[in-house]
Amino acid sequence: MSTILFNDKRWTSFDPKSKLEGTVSPDGLTLATTSVGGTDWWRSPERSPSNGPTLGFTRSSADSFEVSVIVGIDPQQQLCLFLRVSPTCWVKTGLEFDEDVLWNSVVVVNPYSDWSKVKRGPAEHNRFTIAYTPGLVKVYLGPDMIRQVKWFGPTVDNDASRDHTAGEVFVGIMTCSPKEGGARMSFREFTMRDGVRTK
Repeated sequence: MSTILFNDKRWTSFDPKSKLEGTVSPDGLTLATTSVGGTDWWRSPERSPSNGPTLGFTRSSADSFEVSVIVGIDPQQQLCLFLRVSPTCWVKTGLEFDEDVLWNSVVVVNPYSDWSKVKRGPAEHNRFTIAYTPGLVKVYLGPDMIRQVKWFGPTVDNDASRDHTAGEVFVGIMTCSPKEGGARMSFREFTMRDGVRTK
């Protein structure tokens, strides 16, 4: 894995109107930020908000790669590792505060949100990883796989093939505060590598 520092000029936002802002540590390894209220990424027949602030990179949808980050949170909202193929095909994973409980969380949209969550233990890993290959995505917490989705991504007869930038996916980090903002959050040691693990 190659570490990408948060002061690297290659970082970009998926939506320039909703850029994830924050303070970078002197060594470039940590980004501290505060959540913005009224932001979310979700998709259902009734609602499809997609304004959570992001930072990341564009990759070819034909590549195989892994991205990983260590997350920290003042447990009030959500912060995630994020991979977007299209408005109807994306995944976010990280920590999420819901019903007064902190959860390890994965949301897969293909084409609607499928949310899986597990209560977070006191000494669990804080590093989340998304491993992407065309047609398959795996999500890891520490060394353990916590979600696998086959037939993930653009296909000939899935609308995801028509409504994303041709041949590209966006991958990076994202925060959300569907209600009030102001939660303190941090991302540390963002890494990316070509290829994916075999186990």
